Amino acid sequence: MNPIAVAASLVLAGLAAPRAADGPYRFVKDVAIGGEGGWDYLNLDAAGKRLLISHGTKVVVFDLKTDTVVGEIADTPGVHGAVIA
Repeated sequence: MNPIAVAASLVLAGLAAPRAADGPYRFVKDVAIGGEGGWDYLNLDAAGKRLLISHGTKVVVFDLKTDTVVGEIADTPGVHGAVIA
């Protein structure tokens, strides 16, 4: 293949590659939640500063002040979210 065509293809591919959007959001840090399988919905308990994360057969309770898992609501097969009332 022509070296100029290869170089042009690489340049065009680099120009077309998606880039992170500038905006109000930025990466702060990764926090390990653990567990198997995928995550579903997230619900915020703003008053308690906790995040409820539905995960397979349980809801994980994550403390946003300490960035730690502080508990779980077990035995909820098929859970698709949790609401704080």
